[in-house]
This record gives sequence, C-alpha cells and structure tokens, in this order.
Amino acid sequence: QLLWVNLLMDSLGALALATDPPDPHLLERHPEPATRSLLTPPLWRQIVGQAGCLSALLLALYFAAPHLQQVFQPENPQVLQSFIFNTFVWWQLWNEINCRVIDTLNPFRRLHLNWIFIVIWFSSAIIQALIVAFGGRVFSTVPLSPALYASSMALGLLALPLGLLLRLLPSCPVTSPRNQEQEEEQERIFLSRERLQWQAAAGNVQQRLRVFAALRRAKRE
Repeated sequence: QLLWVNLLMDSLGALALATDPPDPHLLERHPEPATRSLLTPPLWRQIVGQAGCLSALLLALYFAAPHLQQVFQPENPQVLQSFIFNTFVWWQLWNEINCRVIDTLNPFRRLHLNWIFIVIWFSSAIIQALIVAFGGRVFSTVPLSPALYASSMALGLLALPLGLLLRLLPSCPVTSPRNQEQEEEQERIFLSRERLQWQAAAGNVQQRLRVFAALRRAKRE
C-alpha cells in the first residue's frame, strides 16, 4: 500500500500536474523576487487544511468502527482497513484535480486540454479498484461491497469542496511589516532592473536597425 500511495502521490501526481498547458492568466501576474518563498500563504492553507481534515476523517473512521458493526464486519478487521485505504487514495485522486489551481475557484478549468492528466487520473482510479478487489495478501486488502466502495469515494470527494472553501478564505500575512517593506523594495528593484534590461535590448535593436537602414541607403546611392 505504501509503495502504491508513494507512486500515486509523487510520480503519477507530478507527471499529471506537470503536463498542464500554460494558462494565459499567468502572463497577467507580476514577476516574483528571487527572495520570495515558494510556499505562499495560499499553499500553506491548502497543505495544512487538506492534511488536517484527512487525518481527522481517517482517525474518526478508525475509532468509530466498533460503533458501526452493521457497516463493518467486526470479525474481519481488514474490511475497515481496506475502507480506510480506499478513502485515503480517493481523497488523493480528487485532490489531484484540486491541485491544478491555487488562486482560482474552478479546479476543472481547462482540464479538457490536458489529455495526459485525464488518462493518468482514470488509470490510477482503475488500478486502485483492481488493488482493492484483487490485491489480497500482497496489498493487505479485501474486496469491498459496492456500497462501501461508493461510500469511500464519496468521502474522498470531500477534498473538492474543502479545497474551494480554503481558496475562499482570506490570506493572512505571514511576514512582519518590516520584512514586507523589504520584500516590496526588492520587488521594485527587481522590476527596475527588468525595465532597464528591456530598454537596453530595445535600444540595441533600434541601433542595429538604423545601421541596416544606412547600409541600404548607401547601397542605393
């Protein structure tokens, strides 16, 4: 199970997300200074929120199982373990769609343009169903009834509305006002350097065009 979860969350997840085509919306964003942290407040909010809610859900399922004897078979604890494992994996699968966006509300935006993501997602879902149904001793799973399997998928689906709720929350500053002023000053310096580089490049092109025009006039004369 750990090997499959590692492959799903790291390799397949990274491959699926890395193949998203560039969004024209990115061109409207200002450049970030080199000193800016990669983990922005919206990213921290998603990481902590998703991990905390998933951990609370799995712990609640594990400790509430003795009170749900009509749902889980007490004589076969692997039913509960398979249900928790399937819930965890489906949470990650739905959260892969969530991870496509950070500052927009619709995680399905432009999803149809990335067929690699769609193929990887559905392939992972099919492999997960085969692991639960036929994993046996290798994956320490037992087949789940259709009702239990659908319930675990529905619990994993909670990752999507949770991601929407976390994106709607306002971002709180994580730096002191002094550090924020330093970052703004560095950003202004960075933008001024970029402007100077563009101006120098444009001046170089204009000079070359003037030389080329002078050569053409001399040739005609």
